[in-house]
Amino acid sequence: NTLAALEQHEDYLAYLLGVPRDPEAIKKIKPEELKELIFSTFRIFLEAASALDDEGGGEAMYLVLDDLHWIDELSRELIDFLQVNLQPVRSTLFVGMYRPDYTISENWREGENFFQLIIEPLSLDEAVDMVQGMLRGLVLTERLAKLIYEKSGGNPFYLEEITFSLIDREVLIQEEVQEENPVWVVNPEQENVELPDSIHGMVQTRIDKLGEEARKLLFEASVLGMEFSTSLLAEVHERAGGERSRMTELLDELVAARMVISTGGGEGDDGFYVFANVLISEVCYNTLLNYNKQVLHGLLGECIEEIYGDGEVPQDEHYRLAHHFEKGDKADKAVFYLESSADQCARQFSSRAAVELYGRLLEMMESAEMAEAEKKDC
Repeated sequence: NTLAALEQHEDYLAYLLGVPRDPEAIKKIKPEELKELIFSTFRIFLEAASALDDEGGGEAMYLVLDDLHWIDELSRELIDFLQVNLQPVRSTLFVGMYRPDYTISENWREGENFFQLIIEPLSLDEAVDMVQGMLRGLVLTERLAKLIYEKSGGNPFYLEEITFSLIDREVLIQEEVQEENPVWVVNPEQENVELPDSIHGMVQTRIDKLGEEARKLLFEASVLGMEFSTSLLAEVHERAGGERSRMTELLDELVAARMVISTGGGEGDDGFYVFANVLISEVCYNTLLNYNKQVLHGLLGECIEEIYGDGEVPQDEHYRLAHHFEKGDKADKAVFYLESSADQCARQFSSRAAVELYGRLLEMMESAEMAEAEKKDC
């Protein structure tokens, strides 16, 4: 019965995946009705998934919701809906992860099976264990252990970045005690090192040690986002004056410096990478001059459009293009994609997002009119 119900909702599932079979038919559905259909499609899809035989023999299905602090209004409503209406075959556990300053939906707290786990900062001993566990054979000195702990505040995320910073500064080095069996030790000549006051300063110092071309490529990648394809980055890099032929070499340098991580794909332009952590991406992007950001966003928008050649750009790409052309100060294209994205949100009954996009659209139109008026005055 569940699979039969899923077949009846296949058109809406295709719409959610950005490959609608009949876009015009979808547009004719009233927003309120479309919202109900989309929510029901999610429910039926998850119920069907819970009915599948699990290869690992598990008795439960897990839905992992990472970075909940970035969730949009409509997705939040969807989770509320699923909490009440989902009837899975197997027990289902929602696992949500979010920052301490995020307030979760009160509806989630009302369930009798709700449990909140607060992750406390690590203690000094736990922090030392983590760092020493990262590097084979390492035994931290008391001074260095206290320095690392004070700078990190017991945050595992920061501990990792500080450790890499100490490796780059040659405070932590490898010694070959046995042939081809190196261990990590504290360099006595560098133990009294002083670290920047902020974690962002440490990340910036690591970035500054990269070669000029590798650093330029990393900055360009930060405009693409946390995850990026080598094909798209190569296009932007070439248009920004870089050598496409050196892409593989430069990416290898960034991987070796623990700035990015390969997430798979083929050779050449078929690969995918992700920043090692969000701090690196943020520091790179914030280091760029505003003019350079504007140029790169504009170039990126044009590259994305050209992927589709003479064909129509799918609507699920319109929001991304609106963002890049808006940041790239290309008013004509930004207006088109902002309006399309706003209309799409309105059709999906995502009212708050639609209002925000329409507001940005009006600002962009006013800015474009002022620029045009200034040209005429000249």
